[in-house]
Amino acid sequence: MSTAAAEPQFHTSGIVRLTRPQLVGTMTGLVLAMFLAALDQTIVGTAEPRIIASLSGFNRYPWVATAYMLTSTMIVPIIAKLSDLWGRKWFFLWGSAVFVATSALCGASGNLNFLGLDGMNQLILFRGLQGIGAGAIMGLIFTIVGDIFSPAERGRPVFFLKPADAVVIDGLVPYPPGTNELHHEVELVVALGRDADPGELARSSAQSLVFGYAVGLDLTRRDLQAEAKAKSLPWDIGKAFDASAPISEIVPVAETSDMGARSLTLRINDERRQHGALSDLIWNVDDILHELSKLYALRAGDLVFMGTPAGVGALHVGDHFVASLDGIVELHGHIAPPVASH
Repeated sequence: MSTAAAEPQFHTSGIVRLTRPQLVGTMTGLVLAMFLAALDQTIVGTAEPRIIASLSGFNRYPWVATAYMLTSTMIVPIIAKLSDLWGRKWFFLWGSAVFVATSALCGASGNLNFLGLDGMNQLILFRGLQGIGAGAIMGLIFTIVGDIFSPAERGRPVFFLKPADAVVIDGLVPYPPGTNELHHEVELVVALGRDADPGELARSSAQSLVFGYAVGLDLTRRDLQAEAKAKSLPWDIGKAFDASAPISEIVPVAETSDMGARSLTLRINDERRQHGALSDLIWNVDDILHELSKLYALRAGDLVFMGTPAGVGALHVGDHFVASLDGIVELHGHIAPPVASH
């Protein structure tokens, strides 16, 4: 038996799955919008001195760029939040329409009778409005790309191994030696029930390997891990140590249902420390097993820890913990004094 774990793997928004034609169409639209915004900047940067000279506004020259930068920067977090609530598409289209319309108005500055403003002040105003459209476009482009490409498609998770004697089944965890910062990370645990065929595991075949699910803690000597990270060294001594993977009983797949609707919770001394929905896992079980198969032979008895939600923190001697996979299983335990040396 071996134990593999992944670093924190939860997010707060789902990945949008598109067909290939939809993906091509979406990416084409995003690239064209980015090209339009970049082309505008190229044109304006080249022609701006001549435009401002024709409007007799050199004394207000800095405001043309400042207005654009202020509004484009200001709108990004606002549009991001609104699009989280009501969707990306219409805000992206709105931003594109605003950008095109105000670009035309910028070109017409000085030829309009608008609010009694002279040509230069019109240009400053319209550039500020144009920045709103540009900020919406550029901000949402990167957000949309993040929505349609899963992290597994953009990269791969970080894995590490724990030894077999890391597993604790009675909940009694002695405080480990060599650290003053023992941290908890509650995680879904996937238990494999059969060997994978040689070679890369297809995502569609991953579930056939799963025997059952449990909840566990990935205990970490955080100070040693941080020291290793700072020196670009392996994390082994921070992650792989005795009694570093307490785990509940394993519940067979047949006795579970709708895992995507479940959540993980960790309470320390009756205080909730961590909570996360399994639907918010960045890499799901199929993704993780697929990626692991590229690196290791997957065998019956392997335990795969899936990553932790926000809220990791310190554990101390005497702390009691209850980790739960809601509606399925709980893990009860406590942190005991260090094992006495002989």
